[in-house]
Amino acid sequence: MVLPSPDGRLLATVSQGLDQVAIWARGGHQAIVTTPATVVSSISWDQMRDVWIVTADGDITMLSAAGVVVQLPQINGLTALSIAPDGVRVAAIIGGLLQLRAIIPTATQESQPGHFTKPSWNISGGDQSLPVGTTLSDVRFLAWYDQDNLLVVAGSNPQISQVPVNGGVLDQSATQVPVPWPDGYNPVSIAADTRDNLLVAALTNAALSSNQLWIATSVTGTWQPLGPGTAPAYGGPSPSGGGTGSSG
Repeated sequence: MVLPSPDGRLLATVSQGLDQVAIWARGGHQAIVTTPATVVSSISWDQMRDVWIVTADGDITMLSAAGVVVQLPQINGLTALSIAPDGVRVAAIIGGLLQLRAIIPTATQESQPGHFTKPSWNISGGDQSLPVGTTLSDVRFLAWYDQDNLLVVAGSNPQISQVPVNGGVLDQSATQVPVPWPDGYNPVSIAADTRDNLLVAALTNAALSSNQLWIATSVTGTWQPLGPGTAPAYGGPSPSGGGTGSSG
């Protein structure tokens, strides 16, 4: 698993054993910092160049390029989160369902008079969480398509759907994204480059032990095979239009 930072200058990687997360300078040959983890299920960058790490048991850890590791409160049932382009909203998969939450500051510490350390952060919960895409179940993967729309892989027979999350449209229901992939293949993940609205979907055929990448110019565009591969990733939407594509 490889995920570039929103400004494209750093890379976050997850080891094949899902037991270590590392941050690298783009083009670097040695990790800047690493941290152990237990069964990493998702990673996401915020706008302050921190990597948010989610493990299979719902633990959340923040890792900075400076080597600071912060453990956040566990969220029961959490399997993935993705931070929005605004750096405030957080889309999460909890118990197989989609929720929209927010990053909130919890405290700041004064290291010396007039000088404050970086605030610590948490993810809102309770009455500050909002169910979205409520017609979907068994959600397995999510990515931000643009500032106000998510793309998700969901369902017992997995499909890709677009989910509006801005509250500014009348119809907030999920819309299936039609993809004419080969028989026997199912989507497992999707990446979006919001600068150009390029989409890359990872498909798998368990019977054939085959993995393919397919690409489209938009959710309504024509899908074409890109070649073998898994786990596509872009740098993620940036308020300034940044984001660097990568797949692996």
